[in-house]
Amino acid sequence: YARTDAGAVRKFVQNTDLQKLSVTEACKHIGKVEKRTKTKEKKEQQQQQQQQQQHSDDGNGEETKPARTVSLGFESRVYKGQERNACVFFSKSKDLNARYLSTMTKVEIEVDGKRYPSVEHCFQAAKYKHLLTLLGDKAKAKPLQDRFQVGGPLGSLDPIKVKSHGGKGAMKRLGVALDVEAWNKHRDSAMWEALQARYAVDEKFRELLGYAKRESIALCHFERGGKRPYWGGRFKGGTEWIGENKLGEMLAALPAAGESGDV
Repeated sequence: YARTDAGAVRKFVQNTDLQKLSVTEACKHIGKVEKRTKTKEKKEQQQQQQQQQQHSDDGNGEETKPARTVSLGFESRVYKGQERNACVFFSKSKDLNARYLSTMTKVEIEVDGKRYPSVEHCFQAAKYKHLLTLLGDKAKAKPLQDRFQVGGPLGSLDPIKVKSHGGKGAMKRLGVALDVEAWNKHRDSAMWEALQARYAVDEKFRELLGYAKRESIALCHFERGGKRPYWGGRFKGGTEWIGENKLGEMLAALPAAGESGDV
């Protein structure tokens, strides 16, 4: 079981038909899962390499505008009841350019003189500035924030995994608790500051946002949980958008590539 992913293991354990397989048949089944996973990963790597090559190759040595090329676009469509095309993005989007817009993308940024491996690392670290247990005791809270920095204990974690370290369970294990009321007042500014920092250093990020503006594409962050998700949302029945989509709105508010504006 250890040779394959956790999802396949759960399927294997829960499926009574699979449980009836012999050891030899079980090994063959796991081998097929491994082969499909490797094929999928290889295909994604090839697509990413092709996009990077198209982005860097101008063909004649003259300055180009890659944001206008097909390689820097992403899939979008008009959902029923919507006025314009929408690109639904999140950390696992099949469209690699749409996935790139996620806060989970590894792009090193600097905020308040501190370097973070991604927007998500920076955002989760910001929560530790608003703790009930250590309220007013900045000396004790600082080490908890610094863990998310480049070179810190959590700095090497994948952004998807680091998200849980800003959650209720992780804080409880550390003997602290989030001041939810205070955090809700500062969460927008924490995210905006991190996005601005990424915008300043990430050329591809700027170009994709520029493409969305020029093509009048609405950026919709997919978020499954909650009756009305704050940072994203989802299309109910393919028509009605459920959620605040605050992240999508913030991305749209950043200046497009080539525009003037403070970041």
